[in-house]
Amino acid sequence: IVGTVHDVTERKALEERLEHQAFHDSLTGLPNRTLFMDRLGHALARVERHEKSIAVLFLDLDDFKLVNDSLGHEVGDRLLVEVAGRLKECVRPQDTVARLGGDEFTVLLEEVENVEGATHVVGRVTEALRTPFDLGEHRLSTGVSIGGVLGNSARDRPEDLLRNADLALYEAKRRGKARYEIFDPGTNQRLAERLKLKRELGRALERDEFRVLYQPKMLLRTGRIIGTEALVRWEHPERGLIPPAEFVPLAEESGLIIPIGYKVLEEACRQARSWQERYLDAPQTMCINLSFRQFNDPG
Repeated sequence: IVGTVHDVTERKALEERLEHQAFHDSLTGLPNRTLFMDRLGHALARVERHEKSIAVLFLDLDDFKLVNDSLGHEVGDRLLVEVAGRLKECVRPQDTVARLGGDEFTVLLEEVENVEGATHVVGRVTEALRTPFDLGEHRLSTGVSIGGVLGNSARDRPEDLLRNADLALYEAKRRGKARYEIFDPGTNQRLAERLKLKRELGRALERDEFRVLYQPKMLLRTGRIIGTEALVRWEHPERGLIPPAEFVPLAEESGLIIPIGYKVLEEACRQARSWQERYLDAPQTMCINLSFRQFNDPG
């Protein structure tokens, strides 16, 4: 009999490390998106057998960019690690906390009775993150916005649940941050349209789809135009002219109001000068609306 023995301990350890790296976040050690979606799929398959729901929470730290910009990425990374630790303390062993990237975290709650069960965990998370973090020489407080959705059927798709939780998160941040929203199917279409419009807004600027219209100001006693007001409209290729009440709030959220505002300012001034050169009695006043975001811009 001839036998050989090979010590594969080191190889097995390497394989385990590689597998861990493939399915876990390198900074916090939490499951990454791939592992989270896999566990979410398995949890949905068990839903009908256990006759209970699951819940997906999508979390985003409020003003995290400010921490990175003012204190540096090292402090930001330490904050993310601390947040990850506190999130794990808020859930049960069978639940999953994951980091999708940046300051975005997700939580999978299994065997949830109803919406109240999910909101109870939301309350624990909010309270846990409200306590200041001691990060060496820095002591920081952070708020968190949370979107949640319930899944109660094996026919639900993991990617749909995550998207709906993200939509609820978007609504929470739109309503003022540091709050939570549970996804309501009735608002799905409205939120989806709003997000689509926000994505198209950047392309509209590149394609020069904004038009400046002018509202005359007339002195009724004489019938003479004494001034004009510049009004911006978005000439959407499919929807036609979109009023400012619909897209200006989106532009303010994204910061696009700054370049849009510059375009309106430049175009209105050019038009006013053109009228003054062509007509002796052209109005001398041009009124232009400014966003509060423009007042904060150094230029």
